[in-house]
Amino acid sequence: MDHAHRPVELTKATATYYVIVDNEGILSGKGVRPGWTQERDVLDVQRASEHPVERELQRVDFTRSCSARWPR
Repeated sequence: MDHAHRPVELTKATATYYVIVDNEGILSGKGVRPGWTQERDVLDVQRASEHPVERELQRVDFTRSCSARWPR
């Protein structure tokens, strides 16, 4: 069986992502000392739409979802 070979693209396309994190009370195992950084619990990652109107709707949806789950 013959197959047409196509070159494989090994580069990553750049994009904008929405990253929802919880950074309250999450500490690294390093303790508080030089080089210490706070770790964040990543809850969700989604690629933002290319279309500006759809991207704004995504942002509104994420904001509402987070507000409903974690009220201040």
